[in-house]
Amino acid sequence: MRPHPLNQTPLGVRVWRASAIGFSVTAVALNLLVPSFTSREASEAQSSPAEHARERPRAPAAPPAAAQPSGSQARTAVNNGDAALADLARRFSDAADGDLAELAGAIASLGGGSARQVLFTAARSSRPTSRVAALEALSTVDLPEVRDFMLAQLNEREPLLAAINYFADCQEPRALPALERLARDASAELRSAVVASLYAQGESATAVIARLLQADDELSDALLEAAPTSATARTLLRRASIQRLRAGAITQGRVFDFLEQDLSSEAREALLDAAHDPASAGRALGALSRRGDRASLTALERLTRDFDRGLAAQATCALRTETGARGQRAQLRFSQ
Repeated sequence: MRPHPLNQTPLGVRVWRASAIGFSVTAVALNLLVPSFTSREASEAQSSPAEHARERPRAPAAPPAAAQPSGSQARTAVNNGDAALADLARRFSDAADGDLAELAGAIASLGGGSARQVLFTAARSSRPTSRVAALEALSTVDLPEVRDFMLAQLNEREPLLAAINYFADCQEPRALPALERLARDASAELRSAVVASLYAQGESATAVIARLLQADDELSDALLEAAPTSATARTLLRRASIQRLRAGAITQGRVFDFLEQDLSSEAREALLDAAHDPASAGRALGALSRRGDRASLTALERLTRDFDRGLAAQATCALRTETGARGQRAQLRFSQ
């Protein structure tokens, strides 16, 4: 076959040959490049996190800044608080008696001097129910200005119960003169609250309690009825009770109740002495039996053999009554 010169080959044939060669070269180049890219990606996938960090360093995320209210936010909060207080004060002034306590408590929960001033004003109101609700709400707050206000209320001619009860929860020596005066002059309804607040003052009230115990039997009974909160007060009450018992002319009442509950040896001996007085024997023997301690029951058992046959019979009856009561209590516990 005779070769043809290149310039004699038809144009269409030459174009086709050139395109075919180009596509062949491109295909070969792509076949060579694909393994290279694949091996690089595999290498990157197997590299350590540290290497990744070196290759693509990332700035650490900044910690979130503490939220600080802006000046406008603080002013908004204050304005909202003032608006809430104004609304509660308006509602309190117009409320029915049954809603006053809840509204006064809501005002107290807002805190702050403005809220307390609203309650101070309400506590001076001519409306009794408003005064009571405001004082009860203030009684949950122990701040110097509230304590001073309660002291002033305590020194009123007829202080409200809430002002008296306030000092059952806090010790305030300045309240002692008013509490002593109220213990002497207050009605029986308020006197128990006064005594409770007086006992709450602790050792600082010792002299006041001693004076009141010597005042009269009615006041002494009021002190005996309440529960003293200090050892000193209990000692004073024990001595006053024994003194009244040995003075005679007493057959029942708070003295026997106190000595029955006071398990000291002094109280037991005083009851034994009173058992030999026909006027007070029955009450004294009953107190000894109900004390229930071993020493008291032993003393009662000795009285069952006393040469005074009447006393011995009463002591036997009291002992049997206590023994029967103990049996019933034991049976009740067993059944339960």
